[in-house]
Amino acid sequence: MPDVYAVVVRVDGTIETFTHPVSVGEIGSVIGDVDLAAYTIAAPCPPSASLTMLVDDDAYARGRGWNPVATSLYSRRWDVLGDVAVVNCDGSPLHAEHVATILAAGRILTG
Repeated sequence: MPDVYAVVVRVDGTIETFTHPVSVGEIGSVIGDVDLAAYTIAAPCPPSASLTMLVDDDAYARGRGWNPVATSLYSRRWDVLGDVAVVNCDGSPLHAEHVATILAAGRILTG
């Protein structure tokens, strides 16, 4: 499997991987020309790491739908709305186990 630098998780369960380094601007364009907010999340599985979830900062106002996969990854008490991207905090490729876990969550939660 090639290195994966970002995983985009869409509201409809579609998951897209990027096998090249991506800029914040590119991610903003990919998830809808939005203002992004960055949240640190724990890696969904070992090895432990801090990852960054980039979200549409205005998702509620824009009427974006609930994202069950992103909500499960965020694991807080509130829902994540809209499409998101998960990246490594330092811009390096994501660990293969983290990518596999995100992909599996997408299959489980969206059928």
